[in-house]
Amino acid sequence: MKRLLSAILVVLMLVPMAFTVDAANVAQGTCGEGMTWTLDDMGTLSIHGSGIIDNYGLWNEPPWYDYRLNVKQVIIYDALVIGTNAFRDCTNMEKATVVGSNLAIIGDEAFWGCSSLSQVHFGNTVQYVGSSVLTGTAYRANPANWVDGMLYVNNILFEIDYYKSGALNVRQGTQVIADYAADFYNCQVTSINIPSSVKNIGDNAFHNCTAVTEINIAEGVQTIGEYAFDEAAISSLTIPNSVTTIESWAFSDAKNLADIHIGTGVTSLGKTAFSGTAYYDDDANWDNGMLYCGDYMLYERSSWGYDNFVIKDGTRVLSDDSFSNSTGLTSVQIPDTVTVFGNRSFDNVPNLTIKCYEGSLAKAYAEMRSIPYEIVCKHQFGEYVYDNNATCYYNGTKSATCALCGEKKTVEAEGTALGHNYGEWWVEKEATYTEPGLMLRRCDRCAGCEEKEIPMLEMPVVKEPYLSSYGVQLTVHDLYDIKDYFIAEGDWNTYREVKNNMVVSIGAAKLGKNTEYTYILPHHGVHTVYIRYNDGSYKLLKTEITGAEPEFAINGLQLTVSELDDIKVIRTAYGEFDSVGAMKKAATHRAFTAKGNIKGNNSYKIQYRENGVVTVAVCYNDGYTEFYTYEVVQKTPTVEQSRNIVTFGDLDGLYNIRYAKGVYTTASQIKAAPGSVAIKPSKIDENGNITVTLATGTYTFCVQYDDESYNYYVITVE
Repeated sequence: MKRLLSAILVVLMLVPMAFTVDAANVAQGTCGEGMTWTLDDMGTLSIHGSGIIDNYGLWNEPPWYDYRLNVKQVIIYDALVIGTNAFRDCTNMEKATVVGSNLAIIGDEAFWGCSSLSQVHFGNTVQYVGSSVLTGTAYRANPANWVDGMLYVNNILFEIDYYKSGALNVRQGTQVIADYAADFYNCQVTSINIPSSVKNIGDNAFHNCTAVTEINIAEGVQTIGEYAFDEAAISSLTIPNSVTTIESWAFSDAKNLADIHIGTGVTSLGKTAFSGTAYYDDDANWDNGMLYCGDYMLYERSSWGYDNFVIKDGTRVLSDDSFSNSTGLTSVQIPDTVTVFGNRSFDNVPNLTIKCYEGSLAKAYAEMRSIPYEIVCKHQFGEYVYDNNATCYYNGTKSATCALCGEKKTVEAEGTALGHNYGEWWVEKEATYTEPGLMLRRCDRCAGCEEKEIPMLEMPVVKEPYLSSYGVQLTVHDLYDIKDYFIAEGDWNTYREVKNNMVVSIGAAKLGKNTEYTYILPHHGVHTVYIRYNDGSYKLLKTEITGAEPEFAINGLQLTVSELDDIKVIRTAYGEFDSVGAMKKAATHRAFTAKGNIKGNNSYKIQYRENGVVTVAVCYNDGYTEFYTYEVVQKTPTVEQSRNIVTFGDLDGLYNIRYAKGVYTTASQIKAAPGSVAIKPSKIDENGNITVTLATGTYTFCVQYDDESYNYYVITVE
């Protein structure tokens, strides 16, 4: 996906964006190089140009943002790219139409929060779709637009229901699967079937698909994005010949994946595409520090201290980033079978010499990259002759000589080790209750001795139960011959106290044949475990459950969540909720993940745009979830007018006050008005107020706070 973006977005340049308003209240301006827009008094936003609609965000609003509530529909003519957040929060937009056959990319959250948007047409030329494009829209909320738990527009699969289970069959005719189409938190999908019509599978398209045991990718698919199937439970995988690109981490952490077949068409292969799989961990798939799959070299360990490599004959494709940034690497020998060198291969390897054959593509590649090279002999070795040097322990060797250069090649002669000729065992040391014994026997060929341990004498063992924990996950170990056990919150000493404060009870039937059991507790703190045995005895255990507790700091329309060590995800939605599942169904639901927005931070600031009750769910990796519900209230000042004197109070967190003579509806209009005045927080007096003296006339004030609250007042002085 990144290659498609790079190819198209390389032309993207930041240009000044402006707009004007004519007497008929029609707005117009630019929104990218060669891109223009107009908004008529019927609410139609028209965008013209065959280029790229710019990317936007919270601090870089689109030029029509101040008119977003006036937009009833948008018509996009011939654009190549719809940028990120382009139409965010156009809450009265009912229809979006793409005219022409140019559109290739739709950016992240392009129509996020367009709550009235019910009609969408993007055409059939789109090649890449970002994440959360239709989040918060009426189209997404309409059950009629979902087919078998999947949200489609034309030939694009935008989203998959969180509760989707069983087989996931992408419908025939689909060409593009959007980024983050499925974000499985508790995956119940068991198989994924991609039809031949699909060309591009987006980044994180089936992220965290931990229950999926079967993935079928039909001939016709061309690109598989980053993390597309990470953490899948599959054991085998076949990549069809039509696939040309497999991005980094595409199947990473699919821990059971041991059998991989890659078709002949891949020319761009992410070095980490299969990291963390059983195939990656199997030493049998490695040869001299390199991981192979058929004629593909998937990975190499140049960063492990190796200074030279010999790529095995028959290798055809080198993965992206092969041998890059290996400053200690001095030589790599490349066979003449290699026809594809991955992107950024051999970058930043200052001391490298490529060893290659005369007339090979590797030689041409070295010359093109100005990498020093050395021509090596394409040996013609004769028959191997046994060197008659085997020992009891080790095979001997056999050697052959090259007819062209005389070089001698020596390899192991399999099956020639002589083996020991041992005598009888004798006891060297008797076993006791505290130490094992020792038996020996001697080889009459090499005089070496073989040892055999005599096990210690067994003593009766009484296993005592014990506790261990990871965050709120409490495990009780060594549960033998028990009737049941109880977990209670608090420090208690009697069965009655534990029973009265019980969190959960686990009986022998639920435990089955297991001798340990793990339960996720709802709270941190001291907990008591009361174990009852079948013989009537009991055991009382206590432990302190500790873990991260989130902290919340409210600032008007902003909420900062901190103490995020070992965080998994933060979710929020307007309304009161007591479960993650209910929140995810809300139209205003948003999620911020440890791998994405929060990555590397111990705190995260959530920005809201309107007042109302919201719920925040902070979910940690150990299963602990903290729900926090509060009312978002934007900051507002007090306003008092005495004739031509206006006084503003309650100015904590003030960003600025702007005013101008006339009636306006936006801060941008006030700023552009003749005689516009801006007042900074430094003008607040000792009483915490700002006082303005006005001439006769009507004025519009905008009071803006640091939480992005905007408060407008029209004041008339007679």
